Amino acid sequence: MSVNTQTLVGNVGGEPELRFTPNGNAVINFSLAVSRRVRAEDGSWSDGSTTWYRVSAWRKLAEHLADGLSKGDRVIVIGQVENREYEDKDGNKRTSLEITADDVGISALFNPVKSERASYSHNQAPAATEEVPF
Repeated sequence: MSVNTQTLVGNVGGEPELRFTPNGNAVINFSLAVSRRVRAEDGSWSDGSTTWYRVSAWRKLAEHLADGLSKGDRVIVIGQVENREYEDKDGNKRTSLEITADDVGISALFNPVKSERASYSHNQAPAATEEVPF
């Protein structure tokens, strides 16, 4: 992994968009809202400020995410973060935080985990022709 690899936990901010490059490579883009939890003096917790990221995932990862990722899902994103500067339509300089995902997973903190397991035991390797489900 790269030196600037980070792990972010947040909520998908909008419906992910799957596209294909002219070469046929899949890419999915979605926004990610990462909110800091803040503890008040009375001990209660609330959401603090939110930082928005633009997430891109490529090839097989993009195809897998397109099959089940939805707005509002709580996810864990691992990837390289870049700070990009651009000009908006009014000529104002803006900054965008973008992450190219190496992996994305559903957070089990608020979602029950359901997994399809292969039919082999933990100590037995899958047959050479059997696809491992991960």
